[in-house]
Amino acid sequence: MINDYIIELPRLKWDKEFFINDLIKTQTSRHWQLDNGLYAYSSGEFIIGQPTLSEELEKLVNSQLHHLKLNFKDRQWLYMVTRANSILKPHFDTDRPASLNIPLLGNMVDTPIRYHTGASLLSKDTLFTHVYTCPTIVNTEIWHSAVNRTTEDRHILSVSLYNTWNELIEIFSNPDNCEFNLT
Repeated sequence: MINDYIIELPRLKWDKEFFINDLIKTQTSRHWQLDNGLYAYSSGEFIIGQPTLSEELEKLVNSQLHHLKLNFKDRQWLYMVTRANSILKPHFDTDRPASLNIPLLGNMVDTPIRYHTGASLLSKDTLFTHVYTCPTIVNTEIWHSAVNRTTEDRHILSVSLYNTWNELIEIFSNPDNCEFNLT
């Protein structure tokens, strides 16, 4: 599916076991220092992965997604943890136009990403709802949120992208630009 909010990548080949193992190492490490690649941000929790994650992401991008604009030097990826029974309030990202979100652990069905007309969580202000079933590029310049009313934390690996949304639509609408089939 490709629309103004998301681009699903169901045929993307990625090493789920590697990312989950890295996530687990990152969480159990408890050394939340930026200089060794770990960082916890207090409101909604964002945890940057171990340095070996860079190599795996670079391999993934170079082999299948080389049209994407990423910045591996500044570690523009993180594990996004939406805690059980919590709300990631509607917001839009000011530092990146899009992200590649890879679902890892948790109840994805009951913790979708929602797009809104503004800062409201009211149903009437919801534009689009997406359940993560595969790696997905999300438009982060539109108000979006996640409400986790489950008893499980939801973990997603999020990689910052610096292509405009129109560039991404053009890239993924053209099968010659993809090393895998989108459908």
